[in-house]
Amino acid sequence: MVDVATGSVERTIEAHTGQMTVLLMSPDGNRLISANAEPADEFRIWAWPAGELQRVIPDAGKPAAADISPDGRRLVGGGWGLVLSLWSLETGDRLANIGRTSGLIQTVDFSHDGKSILMGGNDQSLT
Repeated sequence: MVDVATGSVERTIEAHTGQMTVLLMSPDGNRLISANAEPADEFRIWAWPAGELQRVIPDAGKPAAADISPDGRRLVGGGWGLVLSLWSLETGDRLANIGRTSGLIQTVDFSHDGKSILMGGNDQSLT
């Protein structure tokens, strides 16, 4: 974590063994979500600012994009697996597979009210 005002590094977490593909902060600032497409194919949920690993969500669809719902309760993500999925951040359970594409999912976003999700990617479509 870098202090915006000073540019100094305040905290470093050794989060994944491979390339990190997603990094998100929850709306309340109490959770950090990181993801790795290979070799682990997982999301990791961290208590913040303690930096303690709370939960691992395996078989995450080789995540390249993700977002947290405005209420901080759900995680949506997708990537090289070509499926957009929804998980509970409290339990780590997959709630649904909610979309499929013909190309890499590169961006995903919850609406401000949390009732809709947008996704876009290599198939040149916005859904």
